[in-house]
Amino acid sequence: MSYSPDEDTSSIDSTSAPWEHSSNILIYSQWQLDNSLNMWEPLNQGYPISGESYSDLRERFNIIFGNYLQQLYYTSKYIGGQSFYRVHPGENQGRLLFITVPVEQQRQALATLQKYVFAEDVLKFSPELINKLAPERWIHWGSSPAREHLDYPVYDLVLFFQSTVLSDLLSGDRLSRMKDIELKSAKGEALSLPEFFGTLQTGIWTEVLQPRRKLKISSLRRGLQRQYVNFLTAMVLRKVDVPQDARTLAWYKLKQLNNELRGMNSDDEYTKAHLLEIGDRIEKALNAPLQGN
Repeated sequence: MSYSPDEDTSSIDSTSAPWEHSSNILIYSQWQLDNSLNMWEPLNQGYPISGESYSDLRERFNIIFGNYLQQLYYTSKYIGGQSFYRVHPGENQGRLLFITVPVEQQRQALATLQKYVFAEDVLKFSPELINKLAPERWIHWGSSPAREHLDYPVYDLVLFFQSTVLSDLLSGDRLSRMKDIELKSAKGEALSLPEFFGTLQTGIWTEVLQPRRKLKISSLRRGLQRQYVNFLTAMVLRKVDVPQDARTLAWYKLKQLNNELRGMNSDDEYTKAHLLEIGDRIEKALNAPLQGN
């Protein structure tokens, strides 16, 4: 395992991350994500144990969530990532100071995020488990138990972590870095912005782009899809600072998605309203008057 000092630890270097314990972070993180899923499953069967409270169960549930999010952060660093090496002139001839993460590993990281963050069946907890996650109710010095929203906010929590990952992936810094990497790499050795945007859209809008016989979009998926459209419309409307190519691709992807939405219909009223509202928002964003530079 190599060593990196704190000053070289950054958001762009996938091989340098605090609190990780492997020479191959991509594989390590996937193992840890699987471990999290495996740890969530038995919580509904053997816990809380004798002598514990349901708030202990809630704490365990949240600890697993924290580990889950940390592994997603490690994985996301591979996308548009570069390793930095301290090379002195005359030493290690042939090694460059910045080496881009191989495109195959970037695609693998993107596939991991799709599986553990954006997939249709991700993080579906049983109602029985969610209804056991009670907060601490004992008031004493140094403790501030929850007084409002005693039930567990599962929808908000899942949407928060999905939005956090999506926001990080679509940040201006990452998109600018990916655009630069295309210039610094041989043909076919960089994850291009069109491939990146296309992969995200296909994964997040699977129900529309790969429709089944009966179209029904769950509440968690509707929340994720709204956030995705929010991020892209912010680019189109120049509310965020991103490269112009990314802004153009956001416009193009929204236009593609809108064309697909026009042919969609559903017997589920939630889904029908969702698709109509998203389509209306996209239309307004695409037709909005241009402001700014």
